[in-house]
Amino acid sequence: SRDPPRYDGLPGILVQSSASLFRAPSVIKKYVSAGLGVAVTVFFLYLALRRVSFAQLGEAASTLNLAWLAPMIGVVFTDLLIRAIRWRLLLSGAPGPDGKPIQAPVLKLFQLEAIGLGLNNILLFRLGEFLRAYLAGKELEISGMHALATIFVERALDMMALMTLFVIASAAVPETVPAYLRAVAALAVVGLGLGLVAVSFLDRSLERGGALWVGRLPEKLRSLVRKAALGSRALRSGPVLAGAVGLSLSLWLVDGGVYWMAGKALGLSPGIGYGRSLVVLSTAAAASAL
Repeated sequence: SRDPPRYDGLPGILVQSSASLFRAPSVIKKYVSAGLGVAVTVFFLYLALRRVSFAQLGEAASTLNLAWLAPMIGVVFTDLLIRAIRWRLLLSGAPGPDGKPIQAPVLKLFQLEAIGLGLNNILLFRLGEFLRAYLAGKELEISGMHALATIFVERALDMMALMTLFVIASAAVPETVPAYLRAVAALAVVGLGLGLVAVSFLDRSLERGGALWVGRLPEKLRSLVRKAALGSRALRSGPVLAGAVGLSLSLWLVDGGVYWMAGKALGLSPGIGYGRSLVVLSTAAAASAL
């Protein structure tokens, strides 16, 4: 038999340490994992706070009306709950391991949504969404690509909801944005809607043995296309489509309250009206979602 490869210097130390960790008892792995988690958290907190003036932060906090803190926290939990229910609807369009439509537990999806959003706040390129899809695949015993496809549908629904609210809110306070931006936002809603319709038609065609161009692709790529198209299947149901759209609008209407409450908590004068809060939210959230 051939001897295992040997590594000298720093590579050798890293390889041997990794091998020792994988052979270690599960209790040790848990402590190491927890330690790494704390280290990563401390590192990113340092990056986030290294240029913060704590004197100014304390001065601003001294005027904060803490009575608004509880409802703002409530909005965060409501946001996650709405996201979890909507994701459950989107996942229900495809069969699970038992051949029946996926009926994922809302609490589990709530936890996965929290993990994904938390990581998105500290990682670039919304990498938290990819981890969320991976964990969903493991927890729900479904294809990770299918889970990721439903997340892309989520993002499209979010953009449509945000742009719709932007058009309505900015029309109510027309001095906030130029009229041409409302027209661009309206076109974006139409374009995203047509994109979802196209993906849904592709999934229906694949289900019926159509879309012959897909059959000419390499096997692995063909499988990816099928799983990606599967993410929109739930939207072919009228009730699910209405529920997903309604929940998407509700999600951002609820989140708009955070900006309004923050203005109240900070005692801003003049205060931020709810309409202006929606304009700020929809602009900032749409930009960060891209």
